[in-house]
Amino acid sequence: MSTPSRGSLLVLCAVATVGRAQPPAPRVTELPSAASALLQAVHAVNAQVVWASGHKGTVVRSRDGGRSWERLETPAGDSLEFRDIHAVHADTAWILSAGSGPKSRIYRTTNGGATWRLQFLNADTAAFYDCFSFGSSTTGVAYGDASPQRTNILRTEDAGRTWKLLAPTAVPAPLPGEGAFAASGLCVVHGDANTVYIATGSPGARIFRSRDGGRRWTTENTPFARGISAGLSGLSFADAQRGIAVAGDMSRLRTDSAQSVVGITTDSGRTWS
Repeated sequence: MSTPSRGSLLVLCAVATVGRAQPPAPRVTELPSAASALLQAVHAVNAQVVWASGHKGTVVRSRDGGRSWERLETPAGDSLEFRDIHAVHADTAWILSAGSGPKSRIYRTTNGGATWRLQFLNADTAAFYDCFSFGSSTTGVAYGDASPQRTNILRTEDAGRTWKLLAPTAVPAPLPGEGAFAASGLCVVHGDANTVYIATGSPGARIFRSRDGGRRWTTENTPFARGISAGLSGLSFADAQRGIAVAGDMSRLRTDSAQSVVGITTDSGRTWS
């Protein structure tokens, strides 16, 4: 599901501890990124290795904690929008391009971006893949907007060499027009190696949850903002139980006054505060 976008920057958020008696204080630093196009996804492998991706075929990487960045050559020139990225170290990473039909693709590099191997090419012209997540270096899950009468969830067990579309009986039945916002790469996240969450945008702002590495799924309704262009836009889980979610109306980013846009859960998404 495409979203409005403007501007491009990278932000490093570090935690500085000021004495033992005080809570950690966040520190935010803007960084030059070597990118001229909009960046939409970032993945920090550790404190030093960070990958980011975005429009016009952009992928950048830092190996010194964001102090310097290098622009990496990617497949298909500048024709793809890489809305999500996942890396396991400085050499191995996956990128997901979002778009209708064959514009939705997954590539993998094992040599720091020198070459990329195409691992998935969407053949369903009605499908639009939004984001993915890996629970290990071999197992991963990708989610796409519903095509007519089916929820599209891909799964791999071989580091992406093959991606299998789950059967309709293994996934939730979709709401009409249901999909996710391909905005930050956070519509699919892992709580641990086996617990996976999917955040849907419009129309229902639902959570999909799997406890077996993405093989089977259940759903939870949420109290977040929802509508034609509103819903959940990102998740993050510290473990299988504790997570945070954000939501909003993507058509009114500067004027949205909805209150139900940030929440936390301690019970795997069953209830939210």
